[in-house]
Amino acid sequence: MIPLRYHAVSLVAVFLALALGLVLGSTALADRVVSNLRSDSSELSGQAKALAAERDSVQQDLDALEALADVHADQILAGELREQPVIVMAAPGANPEIVAGVRDTLARAGAPVHGTVSLTPAFTDVSEAERLRGLITNSLPAGAELNTGATDQGSMTGDLLGAAFLHAPGEEALGNDDERNVIVDVLSTGGFLSVEGSLSPAVSAVVVTSVVPDSDGNDGAFVARFAAGLAGHGAVVAAGEAGTAEGNSAVAVIRAENSLTSAVSTVDNADAAAGRITVALALAERVRGTVGHYGMGPKASAPTRGA
Repeated sequence: MIPLRYHAVSLVAVFLALALGLVLGSTALADRVVSNLRSDSSELSGQAKALAAERDSVQQDLDALEALADVHADQILAGELREQPVIVMAAPGANPEIVAGVRDTLARAGAPVHGTVSLTPAFTDVSEAERLRGLITNSLPAGAELNTGATDQGSMTGDLLGAAFLHAPGEEALGNDDERNVIVDVLSTGGFLSVEGSLSPAVSAVVVTSVVPDSDGNDGAFVARFAAGLAGHGAVVAAGEAGTAEGNSAVAVIRAENSLTSAVSTVDNADAAAGRITVALALAERVRGTVGHYGMGPKASAPTRGA
């Protein structure tokens, strides 16, 4: 008979062998996994470096184009807006640097800038709509009537400011300076806008817009209809940074609705020097009666005027 001790030793030997096999097997597997991960990491690192180099090259090209556009801006814009005064309107959230850049470019094109109006977040606040409409109705200059189809806060505000401050070349804006001062005072005190500089009548306006998140609902639509309300009284261009021609942003809304597309010109890359030059060119074209939609975003008809 085989001793019990012999069986025990045999079983221990078997289990030790199995354990050793598992250790050796798992070590080999781990080595292969680590080797594969290292290979993948090296490949991804190489791809990342290649993409970074490509990005840097593209950025250098863009910087060169920006510098070129800025250097030749005066030649491109010479006399385009001479004696064509303009008011700059900044929508809620508009980048102050873009607003300043647009204002500077318009001046380089010869346009006297007759003030800057900045709309506050209250302008697009639905809960403030009734109060804003009441202020507008009670602030109309003598002889002015609101468009009966303008019932939302954007359209009504644009219609009021357009009637008071915009006019066709060779004509005069409705009302007088006292009535215009009342409008500005009422809307400023009400918290719907602020004014920089001396605001006075002009033949055109540029509305500088912003990228509107989808969560902000109708904000972009209110700004788009504000621009259209202004356009009933003078030449208007709506301009914004990259992304404003997408989603619910104002430029996208204008380009999506025929009634707005035919009334307001748009530029969707005003964050670039070339785009700001296009704003001035598009405004000069709009003063002459032609509408255009420019930039690199959806539904732009060309990168710039004449391209």
